[in-house]
Amino acid sequence: MTAIELVKYLSERDYKLTREEILQVINPKNNPMIDHILFCNGAWSMWDREGNYYGFTQNS
Repeated sequence: MTAIELVKYLSERDYKLTREEILQVINPKNNPMIDHILFCNGAWSMWDREGNYYGFTQNS
């Protein structure tokens, strides 16, 4: 996904993803532009190589 596609994908889901959606988003084959990923206190934080930030949580 491009940065724009990823933001749209996350916002359409109100930044709350299912387990399967999280696996898709953090997969480097699907999103090779992601530079690093952190998981802390139930929230995912990701940055791409351009410095864009993406944050989301797991939908329970």
